[in-house]
Amino acid sequence: MQALGSVRCVVAQGASLEALRDTFERQRYAEALRDAERALDWSDACSDEVRELHRIALRSAFYLGDTELAQRHAMAGLRVARERNDLPAMAQAHNDLATLFGAAMLTSEALEHLWQSVHLRQRAGQEVDAATLNNLANVYLSLGQHDEAIGLLDRAIDRFRAHGDEASVALALANSGRAQVLAGRASWSIAPLDTALETFERLGRHGDVATTLAKLGVAHGAAGTPERARHSFERALALHEGGHAAVFARETHQGYGSWALEAGEAPLALEQLSAAAAAYDDADALARSGVMEPLSRALEAVGRPQDALAALRRHVEGQASLASATNDARVRVRLLELELGVAGEQEIAQLHALELTRTNRELRSEAQRLEQLSLTDRLTALPNRRDLDARLDAEVERSHRHDRPLVLALLDLDQFKAVNDRFSHDVGDQVLVRVGRLLREHLRANDVAARWGGEEFALLLPETDMDEAAVVLERVRSVVADADWSVIADGLSVTVSIGAASLAPGSGAADMLRQADRRLYAAKDAGRDRIVANAPT
Repeated sequence: MQALGSVRCVVAQGASLEALRDTFERQRYAEALRDAERALDWSDACSDEVRELHRIALRSAFYLGDTELAQRHAMAGLRVARERNDLPAMAQAHNDLATLFGAAMLTSEALEHLWQSVHLRQRAGQEVDAATLNNLANVYLSLGQHDEAIGLLDRAIDRFRAHGDEASVALALANSGRAQVLAGRASWSIAPLDTALETFERLGRHGDVATTLAKLGVAHGAAGTPERARHSFERALALHEGGHAAVFARETHQGYGSWALEAGEAPLALEQLSAAAAAYDDADALARSGVMEPLSRALEAVGRPQDALAALRRHVEGQASLASATNDARVRVRLLELELGVAGEQEIAQLHALELTRTNRELRSEAQRLEQLSLTDRLTALPNRRDLDARLDAEVERSHRHDRPLVLALLDLDQFKAVNDRFSHDVGDQVLVRVGRLLREHLRANDVAARWGGEEFALLLPETDMDEAAVVLERVRSVVADADWSVIADGLSVTVSIGAASLAPGSGAADMLRQADRRLYAAKDAGRDRIVANAPT
């Protein structure tokens, strides 16, 4: 028998645990998974070894893209650690589960397992390990708390360095670079990502090289260095095609496609975003990915408006069904815990309490989701009239309180009934969707565009006087008039008429609406495709 630490165990068919670790580190994941599962079938393996075998199997399955199998091995490893009441091993198992759930974008489950990991470390008298800090940082990133994530990653990097763990330092540096991009500091992200890339290349970790190159592509795109962005994405895809970190290829395709879309390279964007969408094997994962919205824009940009509309509708429907899919995943996880004997009686009671808390939280979340849907126009994905009414009241009150200007404009598509009668209502829907998108793209960051009803839109321009509003509204009018509408239907042209009103002292939302409406009709009476921003004569 071979000595492994303080325990004497044998792995199946004479292969040592060190040999299995080496197979994994050389990124031969299918072989490592096969050998680990064969070893697990050998019932005389000792507990320490069984736990490590499950960990090799779960990490291999994760890199091979089999998340369900990875979860099973993670749960089984937790069961073995619990049988021995090994608190640090239990903490590590919970941290592994947090990694899996975080990668699946199930944030609440990841947080639960991270909390368990931290609690077990504390019970064992240990400080929170660097891997847990790294995972917690990734959860913060998913919640949009970028600076908190960066702080945690800095702590993780220090602890990884103290243990001489170069690969983990590089992983945390790569995550830190991604966090800086998300925080809007792309120029700060290049140095940590370059350092991580250099380390992975030196260590021969080709899969990590690929994923870091993808992060660098996003960073260079945001930092305004397009050729470096393109080079990074292309290198990453070449490594994926060679079998390195292939499970993450869809994220690379999505990042490359989104960059290409912003760079005005619509055919490349469509190619990459289509590849990303095709890589998702179920609708729920596709909904969580967020790829359908940029794919819709890419389809429109290459002149496929019907496909663009279908993609946008799928995006909206997918987002609406996401809560249900997440709840289903939670139920499957609980059943898997019970099936593998992970949950003891005390923990089952705790889970019931957590489930009650979660149910209340989910009811609140569902109510918020339904409220959001009730405030969103389903076709254009813009705020609807109900939402605009509330925002207008709030902006009027704020403008009066701080003596700041405010403009409201009503925009109507000219002769829209004729568009429906001549080209069909489907073409009319495509026109509405495209106008909504043009408004989002060409208004300023603080402006609000809403679908007011039918072919009419409302534009709310805070902190804007009428002279400034005239510039914004003229840009909107000309963008619509100059757009190539033939991509939707031959012979189609679209123009808009706009009426605008500013907030006067002592007036309210109703006054602005009446004025804007009168001026809108004055614009139509004057010949359409124009703006009226003063009292009609």
